[in-house]
Order: sequence, then C-alpha cells, then structure tokens
Amino acid sequence: LIHLLLTAYHSAIADAWLHSNMLKGTIPSEIGLMTNLDAVNLAWNELTGNIPTQIGLLTKLTLLELHHNDLSGQFTCPVSVPTCLVSCDNVNDTACRFL
Repeated sequence: LIHLLLTAYHSAIADAWLHSNMLKGTIPSEIGLMTNLDAVNLAWNELTGNIPTQIGLLTKLTLLELHHNDLSGQFTCPVSVPTCLVSCDNVNDTACRFL
C-alpha cells in the first residue's frame, strides 16, 4: 500500500495518516520523492527495517510519527520537524522519545 501511494501520487499527497492500519513491510526510500508531505503518521503498524534517510529530504514536513512499529537503525529527525515521535516503549507510552 505504501509503495502504491508513493509511485502513483508522490507529488500530490500532503498528509499521510496511515496509523493503526496493520501495515507490514518496510518504509520505501521513495518516500523522499513525496516533496509536498507536511505530515506522516505511520504509528501503530507492523513496519520493519530501517527508517529511510530520505525522510530528511522532506523539507515541508512538520509532523513525523513512526512509533509502535518494529523499526531499527538510528534516525535523527530533521531540525525543521517540530513534532517528531519515532520510538516508544510498546508497554509504556510515557516512554516515547522525541528524537
């Protein structure tokens, strides 16, 4: 589903609110092509793999939520993103980290 959205609508989508949709797989690096993205919420899914560094190319991004997935690797949120919630302890939501 994510790959389909990226390839078909990459220049038109401004908000991607796909949280709690039981999405599986990885976040494709092509997310960096979605230059109009203002908000990305992929929290509470079953996503795996590394967070693509191409997210750093999204200069209009103001919200990024990737918590409650099984993502790995290190990722530093771009300074331009005021709300960047990437990692949480799945048992205790108060352990969410803003990176």
